[in-house]
Amino acid sequence: MAVSSSTSCYRHRHRHRLPDRFLTRRGFTLVELLAGISLGVMISMVIIDALMAETGNSIRLARVWRERAATLRVLEMMRGELAQAQRASTSVIGNAPQSCGLTKSTRTLVLYMQTSQGVISYSLETSPDEIWRNTVLMRCGPEYDQNGSLSASSQPRSYVILDGLSANGVAIKQPATGILRVEISQSFTNSNSSSQSIVTRGYAAVRSFE
Repeated sequence: MAVSSSTSCYRHRHRHRLPDRFLTRRGFTLVELLAGISLGVMISMVIIDALMAETGNSIRLARVWRERAATLRVLEMMRGELAQAQRASTSVIGNAPQSCGLTKSTRTLVLYMQTSQGVISYSLETSPDEIWRNTVLMRCGPEYDQNGSLSASSQPRSYVILDGLSANGVAIKQPATGILRVEISQSFTNSNSSSQSIVTRGYAAVRSFE
């Protein structure tokens, strides 16, 4: 019994003893620790730069979608009005309504049309109020009623329909008889001072274009 007890105590004392390779292993030196920290910082910087670049691309893409959606609505309105116009031109036909302000030095006419409901004009204003971005596109003409039709009884009204345009933000060409191509160019400055250009094109049928 004494021998058995002594053997049991010996095994108990050596059961939790660590192997020599763990007892003699040294820790990290200061140089190794600094090298590890430096490597971690470098990896973190690469990851942060990638995330910032991805965020910037997401912001630019979101702006393209947002601005293009607004511009397409304007082009669709132009298309519907040109379909109703007896005559259209990039210059004034006859006498323009005084309320449209086309004689202002800061305003440039880009599209003029005569419809049975009244004259409709689109012009660029280069000195808008501070609430608008860059050059704005203005529409002047009869308003739409609750059914979405032009109201012949309404007085011509001038208002901004799109902002953020370049100085010469609207180009109208006639690539084929009876067809007009309208190109709207916008320009924006991002938070990192880089520039972003967005060009949207649309086509519309017209009876007579001068």
